[in-house]
Amino acid sequence: MIKKEKDLKDNLQNEVTKTKEKLEDYLSFSNKIIKDIERINKGIKSFEKDEKNMIKILTYVSKIKKNDKEFTKLNEACMRNIKISFEEKENKVKYEEYFFNYL
Repeated sequence: MIKKEKDLKDNLQNEVTKTKEKLEDYLSFSNKIIKDIERINKGIKSFEKDEKNMIKILTYVSKIKKNDKEFTKLNEACMRNIKISFEEKENKVKYEEYFFNYL
């Protein structure tokens, strides 16, 4: 009877040890998953920040292009005014060719 009790006790102890090891492995694996999720969340936040910065940059580029078009139109108007003022004073063919080669 004592041998059976001892065997039963050993078997029970082995099962407890195995269960404890499985739980420790599961806990370790869970901690690894949590760390991976934290890294992913940091990456997402970084991506969102980069995305916001990219949107700002694209907005600035769009404004610059719009301003560049407006500047080009203004520049053309100024060049026409210069051409007209020179036409009044000098030989108009010479100045017209010179100024309108830029546009």
